[in-house]
Amino acid sequence: MATNIKSRTIKVFIINLPHRTDRKKHILREFEGRTEFDATVIAAREHTYGATGLWETISHIISDHAMEEDYFVLCEDDHQFTEHYSPELLFRSIAMAIDLDADLLNGGPSWFSCSVPAGDHLYWTERFSGLQFTVFFRKAYGKILEAPFVNKDVADHKISAVTSGKYFIHPFISIQQSFGYSDVTPQNNTAGWVAGLFERSAANVTICNNIRRFYETSAAPPLPVPEDVSGVSITTYVLHPGGPHLEVFTGGQFADKPEFIPFSWHTQPGATGTNQLNAGVLKNIITHAIMEDEDIIIICSEKHRFPKNYSGIYLIRQILEAHRYGAEMLFGGASDIGLTVAISDSLFWVSTIVSPHFVILFKSGFSQILEAPEDNITETKDFLSGCLSNKMLLCPFVSESNSDTENRLRHIYDRQSQQRLMVQPL
Repeated sequence: MATNIKSRTIKVFIINLPHRTDRKKHILREFEGRTEFDATVIAAREHTYGATGLWETISHIISDHAMEEDYFVLCEDDHQFTEHYSPELLFRSIAMAIDLDADLLNGGPSWFSCSVPAGDHLYWTERFSGLQFTVFFRKAYGKILEAPFVNKDVADHKISAVTSGKYFIHPFISIQQSFGYSDVTPQNNTAGWVAGLFERSAANVTICNNIRRFYETSAAPPLPVPEDVSGVSITTYVLHPGGPHLEVFTGGQFADKPEFIPFSWHTQPGATGTNQLNAGVLKNIITHAIMEDEDIIIICSEKHRFPKNYSGIYLIRQILEAHRYGAEMLFGGASDIGLTVAISDSLFWVSTIVSPHFVILFKSGFSQILEAPEDNITETKDFLSGCLSNKMLLCPFVSESNSDTENRLRHIYDRQSQQRLMVQPL
């Protein structure tokens, strides 16, 4: 049950560079006649690095104007209300966010990493960008004021990183109006770029919801997992550009792991890591696997390393679990990830993967990869992600990767489990 808050006037602090009179005129029109807001324009701090100026302005607003407020709205001068906005929706969302002990409530992110249902029109997210209309709650004030900020930082990413209770409203009640220039984000100067960001972000909420529904209803009955995996072995294609180091690598990583049958696969000289797995190499491996009547194969690069806590029974168990959900591809680790949905405590659907050095491919995905146009599986950092849609990532990883990414996945799963107990299924 959401907290009952009285309909009150919400303090709004609007950031505007004084010489940007076109923006000031726009934003004042947005709030004209909206009696639920008490809006004040704050002159933005100027800095040679625009993001630093924005950060200093936000810190100034919190410390000098908002410390006595339980919450306030930070508003940038390119904010624009959408047709979905209503005072009732905003107040209801603020009340729910207070019940959830929120740090932030965003009116419409231009990008987010995951969306976990937290209530009617409310979603928790792990990371987001787009501060153009954001409710800051008292819980966040100290975290932001105490956070260090360097010239390579970006204000919305930094705020997202130092806070935990981050929520947004969907359908979005706020987007950014494009003025053809940006004082902070140069890429926003491109015509149509800003509108496209919010369109994709809104569509991604629907995608996450659909994916969550799909996996909640599609899993086959659990398969028995053998206690002894000595009889289970999977052909493992080890990519290498040649040279004597292959035997050292293979012996060091696979010698004591009977669940793997290492198979040397030569790639072009000079190629390393996932750069070896271009379209031609991938299709040739799958063609070979089909000839050998393989149901599951593993492809790994010479950069792959098993973590110290690696367990063969864990890997086999998760392969069977992924197969139960109809997986076509399962990644053993990653240095970074795109859009993410937790499927179980160890399996996550991901939209994109960066630097996977250990990839499990299921027979159900072979033909799709073989039929994929060459431009969909070229030498890019996440080309595998474009080949198949039913793709998953293991966590804990079985291939040493970025520990921060692993921690993020655990946080997403914990939040999704927590929210599932609080809201009705989609």
